[in-house]
Amino acid sequence: MKLIEEIDSLKEEIADMEDILSSERRVKQIIISELGDIAKKYGKPRRCEIMYEVPAVEGEEPEQQIPDYPVRSCCSSQINSRYIRREPATLRTERQA
Repeated sequence: MKLIEEIDSLKEEIADMEDILSSERRVKQIIISELGDIAKKYGKPRRCEIMYEVPAVEGEEPEQQIPDYPVRSCCSSQINSRYIRREPATLRTERQA
């Protein structure tokens, strides 16, 4: 009896999951409800205000643009050394040591 009840409940669960996969509307409803639960559990109000246009401050100079150029990173080959060097990449290929 116990096994028959378990088989029936598994068949119902399988049919429900197949219905979920076949219905896009049902998938969206499940996603919306789960996201709502997550928002209730972990949601916090914003600590800062989103500003789309930042007003200019008097006496402040605009930031300088950093030129865009190709860069090659070189790492030290010594095990204990934590040295990384950044240098401009050249068009010619160099032989690595």
